[in-house]
Amino acid sequence: MSAPTDFRRIPGLTVDEASDLIAHAVTAKPRDVAPWWVVRVQAWSAIHRDQVQRFLEHRFQR
Repeated sequence: MSAPTDFRRIPGLTVDEASDLIAHAVTAKPRDVAPWWVVRVQAWSAIHRDQVQRFLEHRFQR
């Protein structure tokens, strides 16, 4: 049996943020539905691809 996943250090949305995001997606029907910070994180990770890859390999190694 596997152990439960610890989500305390993983960024996520609060219940209110998630419900606002879903309500916006249902009413406005935008092409992309994502939190406001996703575009910035994607741009940053594209610029710093090697550092992000090393960090993720180190952080989530088995």
